[in-house]
Order: sequence, then C-alpha cells, then structure tokens
Amino acid sequence: MLFCNPEKSVQRIRRDYQKAVLCPFLWCEDELQFKLENIFTRLQIVSKTRERSKLKENVSMADVFRPHAECENPRVVLVEGNPAMGKTTYCQKLAHDWSLSQISSDSWFPKVEILLLLKCRDMNVGIANIFDAIDDQLLPKDVERSEKENFLSFIRNYQSRTLLVLDGLDELKNEDLLLPLIQGKVLSDIYLLLTARPEMGAKVRRYCDSLLQIVGYTEDDVNNYIDQYFRNHSDPSLAKKLKDELAVNDELKELTSSPMNTALLCLLCEETNGIFPTKQTELYECLVSCAIRRYFAKKEVGLGEDDPSERCREQLNQLGKMAFEALLKNRLYFSKEEMNSKDILQLCFVTREPSRSKMKPTECYAFTHKTFQEYFAALYLANQVLTDNKEGELLLLRLSPLDNWQVWEFLFQLVAKKDGERALFLVSCLGGSMSRHEITEENNDISKTTHFEYFRDFLWDMRMFRARDSPYSDIVINTLSVIADCKDEILNDCQRKMLLKLAECIPLNNLGPFLKTPRSILAVSEYLRGSRTLRRLLLFAIDEDYSKLGFKALAQALHTNCVLTHLDLSCSILGDEIAVALSEALEINNTLILLNLTGKLEAERPIGPSGASALARALTKNSTLKTLVLGMNSIKDLGAQAFADALETNSTLTQLDLCRNDIGDLGIEAIFKALQSNHVMTHLVLGGNTIGDSGGEALAGALQSPATQLSYLDLARCEVSFVDAEALVAALQTNRSLIYLSLAYLRVSDLGRVLAKVLQSNRTLTHLDNTNFIGNTGAIQMAETLLDENNTLAYLDLRYNIISVEGKAKLKLVNHQRCVIYLEPQWPDD
Repeated sequence: MLFCNPEKSVQRIRRDYQKAVLCPFLWCEDELQFKLENIFTRLQIVSKTRERSKLKENVSMADVFRPHAECENPRVVLVEGNPAMGKTTYCQKLAHDWSLSQISSDSWFPKVEILLLLKCRDMNVGIANIFDAIDDQLLPKDVERSEKENFLSFIRNYQSRTLLVLDGLDELKNEDLLLPLIQGKVLSDIYLLLTARPEMGAKVRRYCDSLLQIVGYTEDDVNNYIDQYFRNHSDPSLAKKLKDELAVNDELKELTSSPMNTALLCLLCEETNGIFPTKQTELYECLVSCAIRRYFAKKEVGLGEDDPSERCREQLNQLGKMAFEALLKNRLYFSKEEMNSKDILQLCFVTREPSRSKMKPTECYAFTHKTFQEYFAALYLANQVLTDNKEGELLLLRLSPLDNWQVWEFLFQLVAKKDGERALFLVSCLGGSMSRHEITEENNDISKTTHFEYFRDFLWDMRMFRARDSPYSDIVINTLSVIADCKDEILNDCQRKMLLKLAECIPLNNLGPFLKTPRSILAVSEYLRGSRTLRRLLLFAIDEDYSKLGFKALAQALHTNCVLTHLDLSCSILGDEIAVALSEALEINNTLILLNLTGKLEAERPIGPSGASALARALTKNSTLKTLVLGMNSIKDLGAQAFADALETNSTLTQLDLCRNDIGDLGIEAIFKALQSNHVMTHLVLGGNTIGDSGGEALAGALQSPATQLSYLDLARCEVSFVDAEALVAALQTNRSLIYLSLAYLRVSDLGRVLAKVLQSNRTLTHLDNTNFIGNTGAIQMAETLLDENNTLAYLDLRYNIISVEGKAKLKLVNHQRCVIYLEPQWPDD
C-alpha cells in the first residue's frame, strides 16, 4: 500500500507549535503573555546513571538522545524533574524549535520528520491507545478521514522518522495506557521522550535507554529570566531589586532553582516592590493574597486593611476540599458539576478550559499547575487540623505521603506556625498514614556480608546504604528537613517534640545519605536522641562553619544514644573542633562500632594533628569502636604517632584508614612498630602517604612479626624513598596473615620480579592489587610463578601496565585455570 506524504498535517502541527506563548500564571493572562522565544530561559539538564540514579554531567536541551556507555543508540529517553521545574516548558520549547528548524544539525537530536507533543493529563478516559490520543490532541476535529488515516499510517510505517514527546507521565489517569509503548511492545522503532516527576519516573526507568533530570536554573539562568520578565515593564528597576535581593538572601536564592518559583518571585516583586518570602509555603501564601488583591482590584472592590486570604477563607477552603478529593483520585481536571460554586471560579486559581477531547467533549476546569492543587489541598487539611476537626485525622490517613509528599510539606509549615500541639498531632498522623499505606523499610542486614567485603565496600562504594532507596527513609529525610525549617536556626521545644515523635512513629534502621542545612543536621541529632532502632546514619555537610552547630549537637547525642552502630560523616568539612567533640562522645559511647570521618578533597580546614590526637586518646577509653576511617585529612606525623600510642593499648579497633593524611616516614614507622604489640588490627589503609627508609624497615618488621594480625593492607599511591625491596620480599614470604595487599602505583624498583619471588612461597595472599609499574618482564615472571608454584592467589590486578602479547597470553592461561586477572583498563562509565 502506498502512503501519501503527510506534509499537510505536519505543517498544521508546526504552525501550532510556532504560535506557542508562555503565560506563567493563567489568572494574569491578560497582562502576562510572553512569546516563548522571548521568555524561555535555558533549563539545566543533567544525565543520570542507571544504578542508584546518580547525577553525572550537564546535557544540552537538544542532546538528550546522545549515545553513552549504557546505550549506543538511545530510543526511549526519560527526563525527570521535581514539581514546577519546567518540564512542560522544556517540551514546548523543543517542539517550537523543531517547528522552526532551529535545532542544530550538530546535535544528537534525532532527524525526524514529525514531532508529536502530547500532554498525558489530557488523555481522557475514552482514550484507548496512543493513536486515539494523537487524534484527540493534535488533529483538527473536522479533518478528513482519509487525511487522518494517512497521517497515522505514516507514523506506523515510518516509526524511526517520528518523535513522540509524552509530557507529564505522573498526570496520566490510566498508568497502563502508555506502558506497552514505553516497553517497546507498540511502535518499537519510534523515538520517545518522556517527562515525569521522580516518583513516577521510578516506575518506568528500567524500560528507558537514557535517564536525565531537569535540575532547574543556574544563577545565570535566573538572572536571564528576570531580565526578560521585566524587559518591557514600566519599572525596569524591579529586575535589579530582585537580583540584588537574591545576591544576599541565600534562602530566597534556593527557591530560584525552580522556574515556577522564579516566575512567582518576579510577580511578587511587582506586587510588593521588592519584599520577598523566603520559604515555598510563604511564597504560595503571598501569591494567593496577591491574586485575590488583583482580582478585587479589577472588580474595583476595595479590601481596606483586610487580609485577602481571610476575606475569602470559605471559598479557599472549598477550593482546597475539591483539590484534596481530586488528588486522592489522581485527577487535575474537574467537571462542570463538580465546580458548583461561582466563588471558587472567581478566585482565578481554577480556570475554565475548552474540552480536551473530541471523542467525549465535556466542559472542564483545571488548576493552573499541580503544585497549586497541592497547596490548596494542604490549606484545606490545615483548617481541618487546626480546628481540631475529628474528621481531620481520617482525612490525613487517606493521604499517602509517598504519592503526595508536597501536600504534607505544605501542611507541616501551615500548621506548625500556628499551633505547635497540632503540629505534633500531624507527625502522629504521618506515621499512621505510612502504616496504612504499607510503606515498609528494607532491612539491610550487614551481618550477611563478610568482614572483608563489608570493609572494602564501605570504603570505596558506600554500599552499606544500598537499602537507602527505601521510600520510608526518603519520607523521614523530607520530614526532618521540613520540621527543622519551620522556625529559626535553634530548634524550639515544639520542634524537638515533633522530632522525638517522628522517631517514635516512624522507626528506621538506616538513614542517609543526608545533605542538608545545619538546621537539618540539628533535626537528625534530635531524631537520633529519640530513636530506638536507628543503627546506620550517613550525613554530608560541605561547610564547616555552616554545619558546626549541627555536628556538635550530633556528637552530644552520641553521649546517650545506645543504638547507633555506624556513623558516616564522609565528605563533610569537619575540622579539629568537631573531631574533639566526637572524641568526647567516643569516650562515653559504648555502641558505635564504625565511624567514617573521611575528609573532603582539598578542604581548607581538614582534621589535623590536634583533632587526630583527641580521637586517638578516645581509643584508649573506648571499648566498642572497630572501624575508624579518617582518610583525606591532614593529621601528619604527630597525629599518626598519637594513633600509634593508642594502638599499643586498644584491644578493640580492627580497621583503620589513614590514607592521604600527609603522614611522613616517622608517622609510618610509629604505626608499624605499634602493630608489633597490637594483636587485633586486621585492616590498615595508609595509601597516599610517604614511606621512607625507617618506615619501610618498620613495615617489614611488622609483617614478619607473629603478633601482627593484618589481613588487609593498602599502600596504594604511597611516596617511597627506600629502593631495596629485599626486606619487603622476606617479610611477605614469611607472613601468614595477609590476605589482601594493594601496592598500586607504588614505585618500588623491579616490582614484578619482587612479587613473583613473593608468590613462590607465600600461601596466604588471595588478592593482589598491583595496577602498574610491573612491566612486561615482571608480568611474565608472575604468570610463570602462578602457573607452576602458587595456587592460592585468586585475584590479580595488572591494569595500566605495558604487557606484550606473549605476556598477556601467559597471564590468560592462569586466568583460565584458577586466578582472576584484570588486564584491561576499566573507566568510570564501564
């Protein structure tokens, strides 16, 4: 069958895209209508890894289909974004640029003849498949049947020439409608670009070739948007006022990552002439007041000194009730029958819209944005809670925090500022709602992991928190942040009670990773005081002064906590003062078994000798800590000698990481000498420090001593000055405890020959990480030794070496028989 060119339909669709205008607030559409090309500001899009969805690197708007390590030819691309981050605007801009052929030919954007932009929220109940949706949203009602059939047939038969953009999967009424399409069971060759909130994105990620996230505006983007917004304003100085305020107000600046919030700030700047709220809930409260004032001003009705929201309290409550009931049904649209109050319509937050369907035309209404619906739902629920309405608790139990967290966030802030006791009640309701909706935490039992595997994974991959993706943990983290943000920097009695109640109502085993403000760290500390179950906690904070108060509170909580076993503060800027506070806690605490204080690379104020000395002194009194990780700080020789002194008496610590700590020969010597009288240390990491002659002799002596129990030794990237390796050879030949040894990037003369000689007699090493400086001759010698004399080594890393074909052939013979050998480089994307 021959198909005619669908150019007529395509041109019609192009014209629609070219006419696109952006109106940030529909209730101001008479005053604020911008051409898309005049107001659009670049959105920051970041690629994500499939495993644990970590953010990677920036991606341009048109390059979301670019190849990557996980997929050479992406076909299905998912772009996630939090509420009001500009997902819909991004789709509109993409369609607009395509319609005008403004997408660069150098980009990775697919070379398609048809781009179809569909809004998932408009896929009505009568829609049976994707073709019905295309017809319903994009083709004219009076289009000839032959033209429609020809257009849809072209899509079926030339799928690779079509890009289908599905905006707002989270607003889809029937989640199963598009699943076959996303899975590739329907139109398997068509290009798909999906947008969704993260909670919905999680349900389809496994079917997508590329994962990206819109993270909002950068500072330059914000300033660009503000300039464009006020470009033709009667008072252009407002742009400067807003930018000046953002430059000094960090909390307000945080809001501007959201394009919607940036637009709201511009509007409020007009209304208030430069007086701005600092929190999202306050922003929406001010916005509601602003909209009501503008509405009454148009009607030439004066409000006097009245609070606009109080003046319309009943109407707002009706609007909120409707919003709440619709959220429970996952709906944004309302029928004419549901909109039975003219007062609600007059408030302008719900707009009357033409029918979105030709198949089943109905007069309908909708909120201008889902976040507005969530705010009004929270406003209604807050009224129920604050009036002590008995129905309030029943309503809250119906509201799943997993599906409607934004409502809970608004709700906490609305209630807490008016009535502390009712806010405490709200925490109890949150716990009840989570139980009702059967949100359960995964139990990550580290006892199932061997000691060696756990230590390795903890240091390099942080896999102890692989269960952190539990929605239970996410909800608690969000709640902690909201409670902490309700008041000033210091927590008041009401906040403390709320946090203790949270620990009681929502007990967790794991919590983290947690990167928040000092107030959030204070909240975590209070939660820790009340928790009877929390065993593992992971916190990040990158500013010492900014988070000092929170970490001191955390250290104080450890004085009385009798549950926490693993505390990870890695990548935080702690400094000596926090190290001293933690050391004081260690002297009293009898529960903690692992403490990670890995510093931030090139931090200005790492933990130094005084902080290390305090921690070392604590080890002489502490009898429970087994693992201490202090890498990437600057404890120097003095700090290392303090730890050496502690190791002579401590009988509990089995794992110590002091990598990259500016330790010199004297410090290394002291530690290895101390090991000769220490009978418990099994894992030691000293990579990235300096080993001189005396340190090298002490190292050899420790490895030869029968008292030394080391099974794991990491000396990777050490600076070495000793060149005679015979002592090291002799020590390793007689050592009977070492299982894992890393000499990566260790410049020891003739290292390959040395290790080949070691393996001739050593029968305990199972893991040897050499990496480079082995050379071809050394690799061949090692292969021959493994073939003829050693049958205990199980893993050998020889990556980044120059090894000949002959050498690789010999090593592959070993690899096939009994020892896993790594020869080829593995880059991060691999």
